[in-house]
Amino acid sequence: MTRRTYGVRKLSKDELARRIAVVQQLLLEGKPTPVIVQSIAKQWGISTRMAYNYVDKAWEDFASKYMKERDRLLGFHVAARLNLFRKAYDNGHYGVCRSILEDLAKLQGLYVNKIAFTDPEGEIDYGALTVDELVKRLLAILEVKPAETFNSE
Repeated sequence: MTRRTYGVRKLSKDELARRIAVVQQLLLEGKPTPVIVQSIAKQWGISTRMAYNYVDKAWEDFASKYMKERDRLLGFHVAARLNLFRKAYDNGHYGVCRSILEDLAKLQGLYVNKIAFTDPEGEIDYGALTVDELVKRLLAILEVKPAETFNSE
């Protein structure tokens, strides 16, 4: 149901949601914002400013749906991967689905990158050394004698 307010047509919540979904699909397809704006302005008979407002609302909806407290670009990437996942799943490409889920988990920070502080050969675990041992090894690498570190002579 639409209402008219001072000559401006007010959209129903359902129509607004449908339009935002259309814009989101265009964003997911990789269409540039100016192309989307031009297209929906012509198609829906709205101003360019109003078309940009729809694009902004679409981005905000991505962010609120998929990553409530993250920036809108991250929300877009999550939504894009979910879109790809649905397409791969519908076509029986389960290996691709697994890869998409893994990428999505990395994007969401569910995988922890383990960092081991070792020598270049990976033989000495620097994390297990005391501060004194680390200083001695550093000085040896720099070829500095311990007495030279504290004498300015």
